[in-house]
Amino acid sequence: MRAGGRSGWLSDAALALAVLVGAWLRLAAAPAAPGTFDEVGFTLALARYDLLAFEPHFPGYPLAVLLARACHAAGAAAPYAVAAAALQALAAVALHVALRRGWPGALAGGLLALAPVAVIESSRATSDGIAAGLLALGLCGALAGRALPAGLLLGAAAAAKPDLALFLSALLAVPRPARPRAALAAGAPLALAVVGAAAGVDGPAALALEGTRFLGGHLTDWGGGVATTAALPRPRLALAAAPLLGGLGGRSSLDLLLAGGVLAALAARAPRALRRAVLVAGLPYALWLLLGQNLANPRHTLPLLPLLALLAGGGLGRFRPALAAGLALAALLGAGSGAARAVAREAARGRPADALAATVAPGTRLYAGAEARAVAWRLPGADVRRARSVDHVRKDLLADPCPPVEVRVASTVAGADALPLVARLERVDLHLLGPGGAP
Repeated sequence: MRAGGRSGWLSDAALALAVLVGAWLRLAAAPAAPGTFDEVGFTLALARYDLLAFEPHFPGYPLAVLLARACHAAGAAAPYAVAAAALQALAAVALHVALRRGWPGALAGGLLALAPVAVIESSRATSDGIAAGLLALGLCGALAGRALPAGLLLGAAAAAKPDLALFLSALLAVPRPARPRAALAAGAPLALAVVGAAAGVDGPAALALEGTRFLGGHLTDWGGGVATTAALPRPRLALAAAPLLGGLGGRSSLDLLLAGGVLAALAARAPRALRRAVLVAGLPYALWLLLGQNLANPRHTLPLLPLLALLAGGGLGRFRPALAAGLALAALLGAGSGAARAVAREAARGRPADALAATVAPGTRLYAGAEARAVAWRLPGADVRRARSVDHVRKDLLADPCPPVEVRVASTVAGADALPLVARLERVDLHLLGPGGAP
């Protein structure tokens, strides 16, 4: 049954407030300059689409770039954040409606609007926030049994971020006779995405070659491979769960355990059909997340948030109305408080690229991880290079006929912690390496 009367009005108002606050926080958190290698690529893609120059990186994310370009043409200073904020606002309302409004719908939509991981990651110049909004809309369409919208939106989500094609399993929630129509609808934006990606790499042959390299990298060096796993501070499952459980606003281990316990309790009370649909829709991507993604980047967990929000809202519907209202309000206040604190921390502390850029001096060379390209963006002409490990740094220096006198290595380069410490910066340390790679 749909919520009605005073309870329905209050839950609608709570959801509307959460959506407005969430959209404002996303725009307020949008950084003035890109902070990572990928963000520089997406920013450059606003003017030129060239995957071989990593503008953006493969596989191109064509629909996300197209939507951001539209916002950029309209005058948006942070086009990716604007597109993500708009789509996720619509998705929050769709989650509210999918759970027949009331406090269950307000909780589901409000968590998507206010979860700190959604606010922070959607504010940045990447495809993640845009794709998450399209994905949530498509999931709502699939749960409602609407074949055409579900197929189009899930296909669009995959066109914005290709690994979200793993969520096409959600089309199994559509009535069996309508599934072929849903699959055809999903194929249209996917076909356009393939054509766009092929154009960005000079043809189908190059597309196949780059696709093989990209998948291999995800499964080995820089995705879910051994090197990445060894560098992670916590087990992969714990690292994946932390940003999602922090959606209730918690930061400490106790907060995360509490959030996990509350979510598990709500999920256990969700209708069996909803739990089954969530499992079918989310399991393929969850496995890819654990085995093929770099979990040092919380943005990769974002696509699972709409499913967790649906489970939380579905479970809340089994509680008495007064208790459901109290739990929903407490969760939304916690999420909103956590998101506001996260935005304030970002503004106060800056990003590693900001801190590193302030240390670059003439005659020195800086090696950094994903921040290197962002530092070079801030300081055109500076001697800044990207490196994955100290061994990579040493090889690069040995191959240089005129190595610099002073070499600094950021702590984002694997193995840098073993080098002499130069400075402790905000969220990153700086280490010293001698000429030719000597410590």
